[in-house]
Amino acid sequence: MANELPATLDQLRTEFRRFPAPVVEEFDKARAKMPRTMEDGSILLWGQAGLGIADQTVRSWEAASQYFKVSPRVVAYMPFNYFMKWTDCGSDLCKDSPTLASAYFEASPAAMGKLRSRHIESWASLGGSLYKGTWKSSTLACKFFVHSPALMDSLTFPELERFAAFLDSLSHRSYDLASECLALGIQIFPLIDEDKTAFIKLASALVDSGWREVKSFFDAGAKALPKIDQEQRFRFLKMAEELVQRGGSNIPGVMLETSQAFSQISSDHHERVLTLAETLIGESPAAVPEFIKASAQVMDRLSMAQLERWFEEGVRLLKQNPDGGLAYFKIESAHAERMLEALSSGVEFEFIKAIMEMYCRALAGEEIKLAASPDLVERNIGWVSSESPTTEGSTVFVPETVDRYQSKDENFSWFKVVATHQVAHLEFGSFYFEFERPSALFEDRRFEVESQRIQAAGPDGAQDESDLGGEGLERAWITDMQRYFNLFEDRKLSLDVFTVVEDGRLDFRVKYEYPGIKSAYTRVQLDSSEGRPDITEMPAREALVEFLVRVSLQQYREIPAPHDYVDQALQITSIARQVLNAEAAVEDTAEAALRIYAVIASIPNEEVPPDEWDDVNVDEEQDEDYSDPDDLQQLFQEMAMGMEMQNRPEGEQDYDSSEEVDYRGDFKPELVQLLTQLRMQKDGAGDASGEPITQEQLEELLQNSAELDLQAVEGDLQDAQGMFADNLLKEAGMQLPDNPEFSNGPF
Repeated sequence: MANELPATLDQLRTEFRRFPAPVVEEFDKARAKMPRTMEDGSILLWGQAGLGIADQTVRSWEAASQYFKVSPRVVAYMPFNYFMKWTDCGSDLCKDSPTLASAYFEASPAAMGKLRSRHIESWASLGGSLYKGTWKSSTLACKFFVHSPALMDSLTFPELERFAAFLDSLSHRSYDLASECLALGIQIFPLIDEDKTAFIKLASALVDSGWREVKSFFDAGAKALPKIDQEQRFRFLKMAEELVQRGGSNIPGVMLETSQAFSQISSDHHERVLTLAETLIGESPAAVPEFIKASAQVMDRLSMAQLERWFEEGVRLLKQNPDGGLAYFKIESAHAERMLEALSSGVEFEFIKAIMEMYCRALAGEEIKLAASPDLVERNIGWVSSESPTTEGSTVFVPETVDRYQSKDENFSWFKVVATHQVAHLEFGSFYFEFERPSALFEDRRFEVESQRIQAAGPDGAQDESDLGGEGLERAWITDMQRYFNLFEDRKLSLDVFTVVEDGRLDFRVKYEYPGIKSAYTRVQLDSSEGRPDITEMPAREALVEFLVRVSLQQYREIPAPHDYVDQALQITSIARQVLNAEAAVEDTAEAALRIYAVIASIPNEEVPPDEWDDVNVDEEQDEDYSDPDDLQQLFQEMAMGMEMQNRPEGEQDYDSSEEVDYRGDFKPELVQLLTQLRMQKDGAGDASGEPITQEQLEELLQNSAELDLQAVEGDLQDAQGMFADNLLKEAGMQLPDNPEFSNGPF
């Protein structure tokens, strides 16, 4: 270094020529960017300080070059006297290591925006304390400066000091490990909203007890904390810290396992589970992670209050027998399972399958199989709800778990009601509908409507009247249910009406035939009516269907109905109640649904103003002598002509199905009859006329059926039809055809 400092900036610039070119280049650039308000004397002091840094060692010119490069940005954050303190800190670092000083200067613009001026010297000292004169320590110290701005986003300065002390302690074991934990800290600290000290203290404790686990601990923290409710992460870390203090081992593994368990528990329950775990530490630290892991498992069956009772029993066991208590929380003891079963209000199908199958066989007087609803959904043949009870004609499917009520007995009763309703479909002939079989309670109008529809179709119709009984060479239907639903222009509405009426018939028949289940059945009906959607928020046509649902669930008082359609509401109620008869058959349901559809389809699906609703009371006793009103014949004619769709006003809403009645489940009469027909054909029986089913007929049924939501299937509509057709054939046990050009021939 020269004996005397240059007295002018020009002299300074001359001195800089003694160093590599970047020094004078950065000096010139920085001088042009320094604040215009800075006095010449201050500029000179700044330049002299840079010259002093460059003169220190052979490589210190690099630090001087970096110093000049960042100076304009750093000086903007502080008064000039603090700026010179910052400069002095860099100069001191340069005496130990020009590389360290360069890292300090390079990180400063980002750090100064987050660091108070009074902490500048302390920050420089933190990085300097990590340097021990070796290249590995130099790497760690440089990384500390580089990562400091990111760390300051999450840490207070006292926390940064503690973290630096932890890194220093760990570096005595492994510099590489300290560097890795430094980088991981950037990921972890933003995840902790409260004081980060707990995490740092826990990491420091691991340095003393098992330093090789420290990186695993940081890795575990980065993966575990996001799975914990944000407000509970600090408590989670404090719990881990206490486990370490009580001699716990493999804390990183414990954190990962327990956090995975927390991810399976609702975040609303994290606070309470942690509270229970904290009380358990005093009894048995080893039981804490086992309890948390068990919580994720048992809360599928228990409420939080029930979990607490199960926990209390485990603590009692721990005090008497530590090994037995630990096995209890691991759910490895019979006592733990018994307590779960005793406390759980839910009923799992797996545990009651055998007894329910015996019950259903006793009801039906024949072999009935039971399975879980997801089993049917997986077959991809048209059923999509894994929670709904249903049947495909040979097996009754029920939900895997029921936990609707507070007691196990009540939930088991619900299971029985659900199974009974599905068995009733089989026992009382829901799927045995025959179009040609007459109704016992109504004058048959099916043939009249069908004949008029064929005449309205004109010469392009697919069949003539001589074919109505299936004697012609060509038919437009495979099953009798398909033939029935072909009568309706709006198949979705017709299916909904038929379903409500048929479910009402079965509910009546079950309670009539099996008085032992009547009280449980009635309660489930009443409970189902309580959660129904608000009728007054529905457009008129949908409101009339929902009105019909309420009546079928034995709600007879104060049912809202649009003021203009109260007479229609009473009319469809009177029709539907005719099938509440022990002698009623599915053909009676068909005739009732035909009449109700004709009435409801004539009502526009338009919004009803809030002040245009009436509360309607329905007589609990049905009319003994029913006869079709005079205006119904006109509605049948409009229906046969397809005018119920054509005459609808512009701007009315599309019809949406009413919400499913949970205990009645998913009713698909058209699909069930199709499956039955395919199974008969597979066995060589053919259909009722002895004719095999063609691919063309099958795909037409699938395309028109309201029981399939083909639009929800990804891909082309035709591909979706083909997929369902293939799956139905497999379900029926039939071989798929090898010839792709067989569309008009039999399978």
